Amino acid sequence: MNNMRRNLTILLAVLAITISVVALAAQYQVSPNVNSPSTINQPYYAILKYIDYINTTKAVTLAPGQSITIQAPLPPGPGYVLNYVEVSVNPPSPAILISGNNVMYSKNEVGAIVNAYTTSNSLSIANSGNQPLNETISITYVFVNEEYIPLNTSASSFALNVSIPDSTIQYVTQQVVELEIPNYMPFEIAGVALPNGTTLSQLVSAWSPLANYIKVEPKYVELIANELPPGQYQITINYGSEYVIPSAMLIKGTEFLNYTVNPGQTLEITGSEFGVPSGWNLLGYIVAVYTVQPLVVGEQPGHFEIVANMISPAYLYSNLIQVSGISYLLPPFIRFAPMIGIYIVYGRYFEVVDNLDVPLVVTFMPIIYKPVGQWVNGNLEVTVSSADVSSGLWTALVVQLPEIAHIYKIVTPSGTVYTGLVNSEIPWGSAERLVSISLMAHRPT
Repeated sequence: MNNMRRNLTILLAVLAITISVVALAAQYQVSPNVNSPSTINQPYYAILKYIDYINTTKAVTLAPGQSITIQAPLPPGPGYVLNYVEVSVNPPSPAILISGNNVMYSKNEVGAIVNAYTTSNSLSIANSGNQPLNETISITYVFVNEEYIPLNTSASSFALNVSIPDSTIQYVTQQVVELEIPNYMPFEIAGVALPNGTTLSQLVSAWSPLANYIKVEPKYVELIANELPPGQYQITINYGSEYVIPSAMLIKGTEFLNYTVNPGQTLEITGSEFGVPSGWNLLGYIVAVYTVQPLVVGEQPGHFEIVANMISPAYLYSNLIQVSGISYLLPPFIRFAPMIGIYIVYGRYFEVVDNLDVPLVVTFMPIIYKPVGQWVNGNLEVTVSSADVSSGLWTALVVQLPEIAHIYKIVTPSGTVYTGLVNSEIPWGSAERLVSISLMAHRPT
């Protein structure tokens, strides 16, 4: 799954991105004859995916020139097809050569392969060096069962039901259920409710461990099926033209802002606390809230609360630590309860409520975006100025296309071509930059 990676400062110059694409249209015109045009409205569809992960690990010794082949197993159930195979190599070595059809790579700063991915059912791992290699190979086989769910355009808000678990599943390590709505469609995820009616926002407020297994974005919901109770999950969706998101945009992290919230008080952030540059829009915030509660025997730790229209927990942690001397010179009466919550908040507004007897520290970063790019001869060309990357800690170019479109290379102003890279740190100019093309081949950064 997604790993936490160290923060990178991404300074973008003028970029040109070349994309092989077949575009989808939600509405188009057909003309049976030149005098009688007619309009056909096509329905909108969300993509519901049951994604199954099968994990294995093996220790291998490769002599110079020796290779092994990794072969995918049969699908875990009816309707499932292989999405991709991921291979992780530990420790990474420049001598490791991984090859096959449709192979993509994650590389570290010295160019060694850390992970390799293929949409084919096999790949080869070889030792291209002159010394034997002892490696631990972790392999993940990813299978997907997809269906298309029609979206309602007759109401401003409606609900879809998603079932967990999928009864066809067997012999898998993890199952993820994902609902995806393409950016260009006029819909937004408004909320998620468990089979018992409890909403994600209620789970976050109650510090329920289940909140760690539900991820939301304006266009995505991800449910970790192994960790969640079975049943029908209700996903609320809003409909309206205001919910369209650009398919190509610059995303910028502006600055870290720090506040202290005293016991019994509430911090309200409305977006007026900082300036959003002209031409940019506020997407939301990365928010970290933390404290340590001192307690004695008989006292129980409390919880702070974060409130917003859409919150996706990135990390929730709380613990109870008992402090005592080894000889009972200091009896075990003292306890400390550290708490930290890290969240992605979408929208302009959020508030943090201190229900505790200790202050809270709140650190957050506003995230802003603006549409960019023009289609020229089937390619997406994006011009990024110095002003676009100034006054921020990092800037990224993010492109999302429909599933039938495929991004096959990124061409920089100097003519350098990047292709087949996933989560790779690339020396680019005077700095290392992150280049990543999604395994679905239609979401690059």
